[in-house]
Amino acid sequence: MTKRESTLYQQLKISVIFKILNIFLSFLLIKYMILYLGNALYGVWVVIFSVVMFIINFDLGISNGIKNQLAYYLALNKIKRSKEVVTVGYMIAIIFSIVSFSFLLLCSDYVNWQNIFGIYILSNNELKKLILIMSFFILFNFILSIVFAVYNAVQRTSLIIISQFFSQTFSLIAIYFLMKIQLVSIFYLAYIYGGSLIVSNFFVSIFFYRKHKYLIPHYKYLNFKIMRPIFNLSIKFFVLQLTILFIFSTDRILISHFLGPENVTIYDVLYKYFSIVSVINNLINTPLWSMYTEAYTKKDYKWIIKILKKMIKLFFVYFVLIILQVNLGEKIIHLWLGKKIIFENSTIILSGTMVLMILWHSIFAYFTNGINKTMNQMLSTLLGAIINIPLTIYFVTYLDLGLNGVLLATICSLLIFNITGPIQAYYELKIKVNK
Repeated sequence: MTKRESTLYQQLKISVIFKILNIFLSFLLIKYMILYLGNALYGVWVVIFSVVMFIINFDLGISNGIKNQLAYYLALNKIKRSKEVVTVGYMIAIIFSIVSFSFLLLCSDYVNWQNIFGIYILSNNELKKLILIMSFFILFNFILSIVFAVYNAVQRTSLIIISQFFSQTFSLIAIYFLMKIQLVSIFYLAYIYGGSLIVSNFFVSIFFYRKHKYLIPHYKYLNFKIMRPIFNLSIKFFVLQLTILFIFSTDRILISHFLGPENVTIYDVLYKYFSIVSVINNLINTPLWSMYTEAYTKKDYKWIIKILKKMIKLFFVYFVLIILQVNLGEKIIHLWLGKKIIFENSTIILSGTMVLMILWHSIFAYFTNGINKTMNQMLSTLLGAIINIPLTIYFVTYLDLGLNGVLLATICSLLIFNITGPIQAYYELKIKVNK
């Protein structure tokens, strides 16, 4: 077993424990959020959260740019350069967050949020207030979460999962307390969720930097020359983040607009139900990103080929698990939520198919992202994002497919890279090995 694989297995052992707890907590969170807010308001919460995350992802791909650049310098054992990357990363995040929130604050009064989302159970001022509260907390957290890129670069991804565990635990306790005292408000939920993210990331960051003092950011290491290579990488990742997030964020907005927020709840519940398999996949894939960077930098192509073959074999295990989930879906969801959510059989089949598409997509996306060969993925997902809305509108309004139409459009959007990604990986590695 190579040192790289040993690190991977060590991180997986730690991650699996907390990930299992995170899955359990996330399912409990959804259950109690729905009980706390009701179906309609929970649908509003999901839509607004998706939009805020969409806005936040106008971060120009900074986190991923830092992650790859830092992993590259660490692979070459350039510690001073590594510290400069971390310091510049935090500086960019602070500037970005201040500018973004100021812009949103200035523009929010001139936007009719009700018409955009098709949500009328809250007033326009209430929607504006909710968006501003969530944006403040998530942008603040964006600054703290630069440390996630550092975790990834040093192949300590388990700390990300530990941080998520603490934030979900804080949120769940607070929601349960509010339910007990019968203090129901979507604004309280925004404060709880945002505050939990910040507190957990703050303490996990302190823990990490105490053990990795050589990476603690300091103004003395503000090297503006290093910004150019970071931005060159970041712009590529920005387009990728934007297109993928665009597909899934617009799904929720379109469902809310054409079918009502109650259908957003069905979409989100099914997506979360199938995400169990996605969580397992991400658990393995996340540390691989920086390992691909390190292996590619050191020209260890045979190791990359070996790992990709294992991931493809694992995909067929996921396929079997998704089929089981489809067959047991109605019973498990009823048991989970404690109440019946009505959906068609075809809806759960299409939801499972969509998740399978995401899983296949991720195998090759993580590899191409790790080696900075993102042009094919960027063009494929951009084309997918362009066709997603017209296809959704056509399927929902002209073919009257309802929620199934949204899922079918998303599947079509993801299909492009699912075909071109494996072809790119094959030829990329074939050329390198032959050399």
